[in-house]
Amino acid sequence: MTVTRRICTLAIMSALVTVCKIAIPIPNVEIVTALLVSYALVLRLRDVMVVVFVFIALEIAIWGFAWWWVVSYVLYWPLLVLTVYLIYRLKLISRVDINKYKIVCAIVVGILFSMLFGVLSSFVEVIVLNGISSGNFWLLFRIRYTIGFPFFVTNVISNIVVLPLLVPLFYVFLTRQLGIRR
Repeated sequence: MTVTRRICTLAIMSALVTVCKIAIPIPNVEIVTALLVSYALVLRLRDVMVVVFVFIALEIAIWGFAWWWVVSYVLYWPLLVLTVYLIYRLKLISRVDINKYKIVCAIVVGILFSMLFGVLSSFVEVIVLNGISSGNFWLLFRIRYTIGFPFFVTNVISNIVVLPLLVPLFYVFLTRQLGIRR
């Protein structure tokens, strides 16, 4: 792939993630996870990370800068992509034929990370807004997590539905369009 084509491809992929985040008007129902998990299965790690950080930059440009969600995004999205990438590329699941089950593994990781996002974002928000040394850190964490719980559950349920439907489709589409044989 030429440099120009690579830059254009990553720009389009970044824009697609951003548009898909905005296009679904239901809070915490998104296909960003499905797209990024699919990208991690197909692209090189540095390319997926470029997409992730361009997506985060575009989110900041659109919604404004707020420490708690920016820090959560900077931790969460790269960690999700890195985990999917490493499980597949480094064959961390040795007893399973990873090539046969790579999409299933990616879907499971995406769902588990959806569950983790609520904990991570609540934790980051309490640290950023109140500091870790405040005497009531765990009380504030429980309150923040409880307030966000309906949204976290919505995100997990939507990813349980969306990931098995879209990751296989995105994977096939990306491998065909990019000419990658896996």
